[in-house]
Amino acid sequence: MTLAIISSMAVGFCFVPFILLGWKKMRRVNAYCLIGIYWLLNGLINLPAPLPFTGDQHSFGRLNNYFMLAETPLVIYSIAGLGRYVKKMEHTRFETSMVFVYAALLFAYGSFFIIYIFAHWHPDIGSSGIADSYLLYYISLLLSAAVTSTGLWTYGLRRAPAHIQDQHAQQDYSSSSS
Repeated sequence: MTLAIISSMAVGFCFVPFILLGWKKMRRVNAYCLIGIYWLLNGLINLPAPLPFTGDQHSFGRLNNYFMLAETPLVIYSIAGLGRYVKKMEHTRFETSMVFVYAALLFAYGSFFIIYIFAHWHPDIGSSGIADSYLLYYISLLLSAAVTSTGLWTYGLRRAPAHIQDQHAQQDYSSSSS
């Protein structure tokens, strides 16, 4: 029962970044479009039943393997993006939102890698171990989709330009000192 609830929440959260593209009007930024499409495909692949266009279970497994191969460049891009982010002192709204995305992708890929190692290198784990692996998989999927959605949401928040914020800070300081 717990696995069903968490897996449903995780798959549902996979669609949120794609929905945010239209709702927050972020379609013009290519990186966000790529992220939205990635999470849409991730949600479709993780639906409980194979999709009608995938055919049998074997071709669904192959589709999943191709998707995992496509994830590898995203992981490399995430590592490079985090490296660039750490080197800078000041960040734009885009960079700040992307650091959430980078961290979410690295967390997800690292979690999936650990689950893969335990599931395939220890084949005698039994049915309870398989259920635990699926539970860990869906929890990490849920967390990474939620963190990605948070990053995209923060980009959509409008802030006052820096010069206006500085003026307000100076006014607050001068009025409190008099």
